[in-house]
Amino acid sequence: MQSANPDTICIWRGRTLFLGSLPQSQLHRHSAAAACVGLDGPFRVQEQGVWRECLSALIPQNVEHNLDSDGPCAVLFMDPESTGYSRLSESNACNDSCVINFKEAEDLRSVFSSVFRGDVSAALLEEIDRITFRS
Repeated sequence: MQSANPDTICIWRGRTLFLGSLPQSQLHRHSAAAACVGLDGPFRVQEQGVWRECLSALIPQNVEHNLDSDGPCAVLFMDPESTGYSRLSESNACNDSCVINFKEAEDLRSVFSSVFRGDVSAALLEEIDRITFRS
């Protein structure tokens, strides 16, 4: 997947969306919850010393993890107290560990891919809200 802007960040209504190549990192944790989606295929997530390959991962706040990918990924950071994250968490029985291949990932991948290709529009950001807030 090609993009005129290989790394993109969108910030709106308590959410931050990163799209692009993941930097190499060590085990780390975030104060935000994260929904991660591979845009061109699977990526790897490490949690509790175990690497797993997946197409998506829902990562609760303060969970130590690492991500690795050969292709572009989307990472949607959300306030862990937000309605959107609460809805995703409940829909996927997310507790204190990562949920691999969460239910809403395919719908989000479609929208994230459009944004990554350069279509950063209010309508697409609204679609992300619709997917994360629907019941």
